[in-house]
Amino acid sequence: MNLRITDNAGNYNEDLYKYSDSENGCDTEPPNINIKGFRKKGSTEFEDCVNFLEFGNYAKEDIELVVEAEDISETDYVSGVKSVSLSNGNSNIAELSSPNEANEYVFVISKNTKFDNMLITAVDKDGFDKTINVKDQITEMKKEYNYS
Repeated sequence: MNLRITDNAGNYNEDLYKYSDSENGCDTEPPNINIKGFRKKGSTEFEDCVNFLEFGNYAKEDIELVVEAEDISETDYVSGVKSVSLSNGNSNIAELSSPNEANEYVFVISKNTKFDNMLITAVDKDGFDKTINVKDQITEMKKEYNYS
């Protein structure tokens, strides 16, 4: 089925509509985001790379934050992940449009970077987005490594 919208004079603008194969439904939800963990830059082993201090949580050295993002939908159709970005406060650290071979988005975080306002946002190709706070992951790590 094709839908074409015209005005009273018979004009239409192709840019105003977008064809979508609705046979398998449409994308209905934003991507899932899973923080796999932190590791030293260039390493493959996840480990404790964060200083847990009373006045904030900081990177001990140059580290990598490893994230998985997968688009989901209530229907069979998913548009796919368009980008995953990492921001800290009002500044964007990086935006990645494709994962590595292991289907991971890897962000490099410089030594002494404070994590308390760091956010990860995943956007799918239909514009649905989801944002999570990295601080929540830090809190879980803190429990795992028995820091108080």
